[in-house]
Amino acid sequence: MRDYVTPELSQQIDSAGSKRRFEEATLRLAATRGQFDDLAALSGRLGSLVSEGLENQLAELNAALAGFTTQITFVGQVKSGKTALVNALAGHPGLLPSDVNPWTSVVTTLHLNTMRPRNVRAEFAFFDQDEWEGLIREGGRLGSLAKRARADDELAQIRVQIEEMYQKSRQRLGRNFELLLGNRHKYDEFSQQLIERYVCLGDQYGGSEQEATQGRFADITRSADLYLEVGGYPMGLSLQDTPGVNDPFLMREQVTLRSMNSASLCVVVLSAAQAMNTVDLALVQLLTALESRRVLIFVNRIDELQDPVQDIPEIRQSLEQVLQARGMGDIGTIVFGSALWAEAALRGDRSCLPEDSHSSLDSLSQFDPSTEECPSAFAARAWMHCGIPDLLDAIGETVAATSGAQLIEESWRRLSNMIATLRTRQLAYAESAVSQLSEGTTRAKIDNLRRAVDSYLESDMGAQFDHFAQRVRQYSDDYVKRMAQDLLERARENGRVGVEICDPMQLRMRLRTAYIRYANELRSFFQEISDGTAQAMMDLFGQMLGEAASDMQLQPPAAPASPPPVALGRTIVVDLQTTRWKAWLAAHVNSRGLAREYHSLVEAEVSSISEELIATARQSLDEMASVLRGFLDEQEGYAIAIARGAPLGTFGAVNPLRSRKEALEELSRDLRRFSSQRDV
Repeated sequence: MRDYVTPELSQQIDSAGSKRRFEEATLRLAATRGQFDDLAALSGRLGSLVSEGLENQLAELNAALAGFTTQITFVGQVKSGKTALVNALAGHPGLLPSDVNPWTSVVTTLHLNTMRPRNVRAEFAFFDQDEWEGLIREGGRLGSLAKRARADDELAQIRVQIEEMYQKSRQRLGRNFELLLGNRHKYDEFSQQLIERYVCLGDQYGGSEQEATQGRFADITRSADLYLEVGGYPMGLSLQDTPGVNDPFLMREQVTLRSMNSASLCVVVLSAAQAMNTVDLALVQLLTALESRRVLIFVNRIDELQDPVQDIPEIRQSLEQVLQARGMGDIGTIVFGSALWAEAALRGDRSCLPEDSHSSLDSLSQFDPSTEECPSAFAARAWMHCGIPDLLDAIGETVAATSGAQLIEESWRRLSNMIATLRTRQLAYAESAVSQLSEGTTRAKIDNLRRAVDSYLESDMGAQFDHFAQRVRQYSDDYVKRMAQDLLERARENGRVGVEICDPMQLRMRLRTAYIRYANELRSFFQEISDGTAQAMMDLFGQMLGEAASDMQLQPPAAPASPPPVALGRTIVVDLQTTRWKAWLAAHVNSRGLAREYHSLVEAEVSSISEELIATARQSLDEMASVLRGFLDEQEGYAIAIARGAPLGTFGAVNPLRSRKEALEELSRDLRRFSSQRDV
């Protein structure tokens, strides 16, 4: 099976050169991959020591290490160059169309060097019937907002537009329309033309054959997944290209937020020529949903700057000021670059650059344009200044500190516990020690411990959740009341002219701070319960095996990462400074009825966000509870095996001249050495 790339692109791309450049730019990712491989090797040695009893645990651990993929979501407004950047990172300039129509909301993911479904290189998922009917009935989320504001004319217009799109889709697809909804199309190869059928609307009603097929399924496509092998990357990457945020339907916002929910990190793509405009300020709103260390900013299109040497520091300073004012001053990674220069570097061809782009690159690299330059030298110069190497290095640093570190810690603790338990069993076997507790008594003690853990979860961590939910609802109520009162007072002072809507950023910051505080406190409670649970299990093993378990050390399970509060990124109605909303305000500005109407309008939106945030907090609690219960389940299996006197199994591939005890002790030392080297 092969990746299909159009012959024109295949001939122009320097595959060997791009592989070398990606290898040089991903040294941090390679270091993390190396740690995964070291743990997998230790896991393999453990598997050779014990052929029975750990198959499922080791298989699960090895699968997680081998299949680790960094999911990166790219967000930005239309024409920021985000798709061109994704194409360059995938080593295939021009692969994805960069002119996705504003009416489509297709998240397109390029899976680089990841596991894929058998015989599948491209997969396209369609909206289901319920989603379509909801869109027609309510007009999407924007239609729902218009309905709340009693903007009947606007709502009617939205419904007309969606109905027109619906009818055109039915006309184009015929009776297949209903059959396609909720289904998927899968292909064992793909081309640019195939991709455009699903993600790029184009001119569907033109006369040429290409115009007739382009965008055929775009209206009903929810997501697209493409699988490629790209040389030079040490681990799998999934690059999610989200639709632009400046969409009149607000559908893109919801699609983008869903993508951010599972992303390892988010790259915000801005255009250098207009960073940061009012639309880009909306992107800062999305950032409030993520940890600052998981957010990277890529300022694209520096090739369009007349004097990049002078302009880049000024733009950077301006961005930092805006981020600071919006409470995101701790975002430290801002990369400047040009996807166009990256494309030229990958192709080794300077002829694809406009003259102004040439001049900008020459200025930034201090190159004398009258000097002769070979293609390879130009490619190296363009690659150095295109920003891709710096972006990949920042991605590697972020992965090493977040999702990569999380997997390493979880895997190390699980391996440590397996080895500790096996060493204890081996020592007991060598001393002919048998369990002092029966299987029934052992189960009863673990059941008591399980009930104690559940009680702590409900009383301590549950109380923390209840307090957070109460705080969120109080903050939301305070905001709604304050905004309604403030609007009423300004309306009395200014009349129908100059009525403004207050910025909800303060509310977002309060909710974000509350969520971070909740997550930290929850993690602290989790660690206390986790430590206590591990100690209780060690005490139980001591009761079972006495002196044979005196040196046993169990690692408590690591707390899972808290899910990002993506609800904070949703647009609140009062953000919208459009003529429609100002007209609505003007129609209600003559009495206290304005306060009641405004209160109802804002309350409906804010409550939906606050309740979604509370649900995210509940999810965090549930995930921590699941980890603790999983730890108990795993340890219960080991304890029951000891109570039954179950053998450890055969030596497998271990040298029969060496004892299992010595091999386990050596493995334990190597695992501790791995941990100490990682902490340096």
